[in-house]
Amino acid sequence: SLFMIGFNVWFMKSTDHGQHWTDPVQTYGNVAWNDKPIIAMSDDGQNVYAAFNGPTGGDPWIAQSHDAGVTWSQSKIIDSGQYVYAFDGDVASDGTVYFSESALTYPNAGQSSGVAGQIDHHVFISRDGGKTWEDKLVATVQPGIVCVAAGCTGDFYVGHTALSVDAAGGIVLLYDGAKTSGDLQTIEARRSSDKGETWLGPVTLSKSGEESTAPAIESGAAGDVRAWYYQTSGGGNVDAWNIWYRRSADGGASWAAPVKLSDATSGAAYKTAAGFLEV
Repeated sequence: SLFMIGFNVWFMKSTDHGQHWTDPVQTYGNVAWNDKPIIAMSDDGQNVYAAFNGPTGGDPWIAQSHDAGVTWSQSKIIDSGQYVYAFDGDVASDGTVYFSESALTYPNAGQSSGVAGQIDHHVFISRDGGKTWEDKLVATVQPGIVCVAAGCTGDFYVGHTALSVDAAGGIVLLYDGAKTSGDLQTIEARRSSDKGETWLGPVTLSKSGEESTAPAIESGAAGDVRAWYYQTSGGGNVDAWNIWYRRSADGGASWAAPVKLSDATSGAAYKTAAGFLEV
């Protein structure tokens, strides 16, 4: 488990299904600040990787432990000139490490006014246990509509990714984005069967004419991929959201029809017949 105290990322672990936890361990070393951590771990629990952003100006960092989280080292992957958010990560059965991260550029006013320019969706890959990292630019999109709800920053809908590796080493990356700046976003999928060297797609999962954001994904047996995401109802109405689920049996090449998960008809006041209110 990763968590933050101030702008520092800490690690704890449990070996009895959450009944007991170790004392917190610092992951960040001498890195001046760190934020928005994502964890990925080898199947045996020995190799643990924490992706976060930090100096300078939101650059991507990786902290890693090869003794099950007892000790940690840190390295910056790239000097990007953009703010880079880690959203998901996975360690394949052969030890290859993947993190999906998005690079955004903010105007001088910052996050509250949305994103300036294109969004770059990266996959960072290590094939040698975290010693070196490759930067694969997998997709480039435009920022979509700006969130204007009370308490919402302008970049809230944009720049999300999700990544998972199946038992055969097949990788699927999901991401949100718009074709034209300020337009409605879609969720797209790209896949790789050669350990991230090349990427196929995109395949659009969400519905055209609706706003979609924040995809999630999990893979199991070879080719078995499950995805879910937020999507509006009624032409991008941001007060009518639902969660939709899709499954692929061929590693992300094709997908079954979408299934609506958020189908409760009673309960909390924020739900309507069309969906739930602002995310």
